[in-house]
This record gives sequence, C-alpha cells and structure tokens, in this order.
Amino acid sequence: MGKLAVYAAYKDKLNKDIADETRRLCLGGLTYQAALRKAKELYIGKERKRK
Repeated sequence: MGKLAVYAAYKDKLNKDIADETRRLCLGGLTYQAALRKAKELYIGKERKRK
C-alpha cells in the first residue's frame, strides 16, 4: 500500500472512532456539539501524545 492509502485508512478509522464516541456521549445526555468537541479532544489528544 502506498503512503496515501495508509493515511486514508488511518484517517477513516480515526473519524469512525470519533463518530462512535460522539454517539455514545449524545446518548449519555450531551448535546451533539458538546459531544463532538469532547470526542475530538479525547481522540486527537491521544494521537498528539502518541507522536
């Protein structure tokens, strides 16, 4: 696989994880915007720490 395909697969997985977490937080009672913000903080924060 080329670098672009690897990046696309990684980005797709990250987006899916963020969407799943957003749904879970919405079901927990947060508004969509608050849930999306929290999910991005969780997943993007993890990615930055990993580098």
